[in-house]
Amino acid sequence: MTNALLLRLAALDRRAFAALLAAGVLFVALEAWLLVLRAPLAEWRSLVALRQAGQAAAAPGALAAEVERLGEANRRLERELDAAAPPRRSADDAVLFLIGALDRLGARHGVSLGAVRPGARTIVQGFEATTFEIEARGSYLALSDWLREARAAIAPLTPAEMSMTVADEDRRVVLKMNVNAHAQPTGASAGTP
Repeated sequence: MTNALLLRLAALDRRAFAALLAAGVLFVALEAWLLVLRAPLAEWRSLVALRQAGQAAAAPGALAAEVERLGEANRRLERELDAAAPPRRSADDAVLFLIGALDRLGARHGVSLGAVRPGARTIVQGFEATTFEIEARGSYLALSDWLREARAAIAPLTPAEMSMTVADEDRRVVLKMNVNAHAQPTGASAGTP
C-alpha cells in the first residue's frame, strides 16, 4: 500500500506535488494555531463578558432599579398564581369531593365504594398533609380500571399506600388505599414576599 502511494505521488507533476504538500503543511499549522489559541480566546471572551457585567453594575441606580423591577414582577406573578389556584378545601370538603368523584367512577366500573375516612394530619416540609383512608370492592380488573381513572380524577391528591385482599364470599377484591392531600397550613400566608 505504501509503495502504491509513493508511486502515485512520484507520478504527479512537481508543481501539483508541491501544492499538495504546501496545503498539508498549511492545514497542520492552522490546526496547531487554533489549538494554541483556544484557551486565550476563551479567556478573552470571559473577560469581555465580565467587563460588560461590571459596566451594567457601575451605574448605581441601575442595579437597584433592576432589583425593584424584578421584585415587582415576582409579586405580580404570585398574585396571578394565587388567583389561578383552585380554592382550598377543608377536610370535610375534601371527603365530600373524594366520595363524589370515586363513587361516580365506581358506578361506571362496577366497583362499590366502602368507607372514606379522614385520617391523621401532619406537617411535612412546611405543608399540612392529611391522609384519607379509602376502601372499595369489586373484581380485580374493575378495580384496576377504576384506580387508573381515579388517580386522574383526584389529581391534587396523591395515593400513598395500597393493599388488596380477596374477600371469601364471592371472590371479590377489597382495596384499601391511603391518599394524601397537601395544603399550606391554615395560619400561613402564601403571598408574602
